[in-house]
Amino acid sequence: MSDKLKPTEKIAKIKITTEAILSLPESFFFPNGWSQRQLLIHLWSWDDQFLELCHTTKKSARKKFVYAHVGEKLPYEKWNDVIIEKFDDMPYEEAREIFEETRIDLIKSFEKFAKLIMKEGNEGKYDDIEKLMDLWVHDKLHLETGGIAPYL
Repeated sequence: MSDKLKPTEKIAKIKITTEAILSLPESFFFPNGWSQRQLLIHLWSWDDQFLELCHTTKKSARKKFVYAHVGEKLPYEKWNDVIIEKFDDMPYEEAREIFEETRIDLIKSFEKFAKLIMKEGNEGKYDDIEKLMDLWVHDKLHLETGGIAPYL
């Protein structure tokens, strides 16, 4: 389904899922046992890496990009646990603030890429970034199940 959406439609869905996540009360717990604070830390940690990837402007350099869990030789599921544990003492308000700031920056980057993706003659040049715009699918899965799912 998400493959047929235009980049701008994917961004609109990211905004909707972001609002839904931020509308949950601080006391909310997901079926997987994560608190709202832990989910925000998890999402921020990935958004931060995606933002770094978006700042890598050349596709050849983006192909060489190494995600933190790969660099640390950890499966992403284990890396998620490591991040949650590493920031276990982060207060809810701080987790919410860094998630919001990073997500806003990521959406701005996606919006810039959306213009490039939709420009005639650029077919396929930014497919790696467009794939990241399916982030809303991951966020939606968390909202529906509280489960852990890969981004890529």
